Amino acid sequence: MNHTFLILPLLLLFISTSCDDNQHIRHYRIEKESSPEISIQQTSVPSDINWTSPSNWISSTGSSMRIGSFTVPYSNGEGDLSVIKLVGTAGGLTPNINRWRGQLNLKPHTEEDIQKYIQMGESPMGSFQWLTILNSEDDQTAFIASIFQTHTHTIFVKLSVSQPGISELEKEFLNFCESFTMGASK
Repeated sequence: MNHTFLILPLLLLFISTSCDDNQHIRHYRIEKESSPEISIQQTSVPSDINWTSPSNWISSTGSSMRIGSFTVPYSNGEGDLSVIKLVGTAGGLTPNINRWRGQLNLKPHTEEDIQKYIQMGESPMGSFQWLTILNSEDDQTAFIASIFQTHTHTIFVKLSVSQPGISELEKEFLNFCESFTMGASK
């Protein structure tokens, strides 16, 4: 018996039933997997921190994370100063400094490197660490920052300004940080 007579009709039947003009819109509904609810802890809290700012600093709104924000004038422009209070250690000293370094296109430093240049200051609220971060290839933006660690929070004070502004404003910045107190508002 010739198998061609059997295969040919089956092949034609297969081709005719499998061909489709694909002009129909198809809709599919896939049930979305439910994800567990995530509780987001508020990292910025109302402040019981007080300070004395220089009279020429202009209080500004800043972002919602800031408990204090100032426009800081100097002879060739102005800088932006922020005071941020975060719960706990806020990720730690080294990651925060390296985040700021990254904002200035600088490579990260190890904790050992950072300890070589970080300095200490004192205020009625307690001791704080402070440092400047400069990029020698870009003098338009630099940072001077201080970090206060309390039993429950970390307070970051950061002035973003040009490198000449850092030199001019360093003493004012440190005087500001040295004025920090904790307690009821004045």
